[in-house]
Parts: sequence; structure tokens; C-alpha cells
Amino acid sequence: MAGKFISVEVKGMDALLSKIKQLGAQGETIINKSVVETAIEAVSEMQRNTPVKTNRLRSSEHFELPETTTYQYSDSKGSIYNGKLYANLPKLSVAFGTNVDYAADVNYGTKPHTIKPINASALRFKIGGNYVFAKSVKHPGTKGYRFFEAGVKKAEDILPERLSINFEKVLNARG
Repeated sequence: MAGKFISVEVKGMDALLSKIKQLGAQGETIINKSVVETAIEAVSEMQRNTPVKTNRLRSSEHFELPETTTYQYSDSKGSIYNGKLYANLPKLSVAFGTNVDYAADVNYGTKPHTIKPINASALRFKIGGNYVFAKSVKHPGTKGYRFFEAGVKKAEDILPERLSINFEKVLNARG
């Protein structure tokens, strides 16, 4: 199962990354630590901006490193899902997001549309405590919550800072 991915690259860090990479393995540790710290903050920002009904979407939002092999999560009813993003990640990188099939509709919103039954002859839903049956309904559409963009913006904002802080810590520790 391959997912759709957005790649984010923060511009203007070439000089800093060059200095960090000169440290060899220690530099890779700095980059990896900074990327993980950034991903934690980005996922938290996504989750803060994600609406909740069953908690499935919010619980599915996570980050993965190149070595991540599995990710499972559950909703408020206790159902367990495979949340693996299946991103083919290069060394010193991270992916964050969700593989929930309706995430794009929640993130971007939907246009007005007609809903028709697929496996039944009618739709059934409750209005005011009473069950109503219909051959179809006109859905007015939904607004998008842009939770994914909030996470990406957070990552773009803090990654340069995390790299600088972790680089300075290593330099200070060296004396």
C-alpha cells in the first residue's frame, strides 16, 4: 500500500548543514535528533488542529523514521488499525502524517455532494431521536481543517532552530 506524500525541504540551511556534516557520525546524530524533535512538534500541531469524533484520525497521526517497521493505533471504540505510512525514507529523514482514507476530506473539506446507499436500498439515520430513511441525501459539504498544513508549517518553523541548538550543544560540550 503506497501513500501520497508531500516532501518538505527547508531552504537556507546549506551552511549550517555543511558544518554539521563535517562532524561525521556526530553530525548525523545532531541531524537525526533535530529531525525527530521537529517531527514530534509537527505531529502535536497536527493533532491540535484535527477535529475529533471517534479519535481514529487524531490517533493515526504519527511520525516514522527510516527504520520504523510498524505502527498501530486504536479509536475510542477500541478498534485497532494499521497506521504504517509505507514511506521509503532516506537516511536522516522523517515522515509524518496519517494513512486514514478520509483524512484528505477532513483536511481539505468537501464540496456539496449527493450520498446514496451502496449496500442497501435506503440510507438510515437519526433526526431528533427518530430514524429516517431516504433514497439519497444532499450533503452541503464540509470546511477543511488544514491540520496537515499546520504540522508542516510547524516543522518548517522549528527545524532550523533545532539544528542550531543541537549543533551548539555539541560544540559547547567539546569545549
